[in-house]
Amino acid sequence: MSSSAAQQPSHRSDIPAAWLLMSYQVPRSPAAPYMNVYRRLKTLKVLHVRPGLAALPEGADAEEVLWTLATHINSIEGGSATLLRADVLNDVDHLVAAYNHERNAEYDAIVEACEQTWGRRRRPARADDLTQRRRIARMTEQLNEVTERDAFGASHRAFAVEAIRKHASSHTRNGVRS
Repeated sequence: MSSSAAQQPSHRSDIPAAWLLMSYQVPRSPAAPYMNVYRRLKTLKVLHVRPGLAALPEGADAEEVLWTLATHINSIEGGSATLLRADVLNDVDHLVAAYNHERNAEYDAIVEACEQTWGRRRRPARADDLTQRRRIARMTEQLNEVTERDAFGASHRAFAVEAIRKHASSHTRNGVRS
């Protein structure tokens, strides 16, 4: 890469630059409304750009959930939230990398759960068939939820898919599934 290309702002045409941002403030006292907002942001898996500024890649679902949360925050005494649509003009790769880092952590948690479950019992008993199928279904559901949020193709998805496949095939190979 030439030095002049390295000095230009980072903006690749294959990565959408449009994001939804929510600037918000929630009083910490009383604690219940603050914790409610905190849990909802955690559930939404937003990217925290900085304290009080959450981001999601633009999309119909993202706009609806952030709009609903912003409305809720504005209804809290002392709370305020503003929803913005923004085009990232420089360093979009950094923002995408931060978003992918969070998705990779979710994929890694699925791999870890598979390894812990598979490592507990290499030969599951017949009585565990339903339990094993439920665990596989739960991990597959978690994978699907993360994949829905994975707007930019985080690199650890393949590891999570393989861990579930390995766990499911081990379950079948050991003769547990009827």
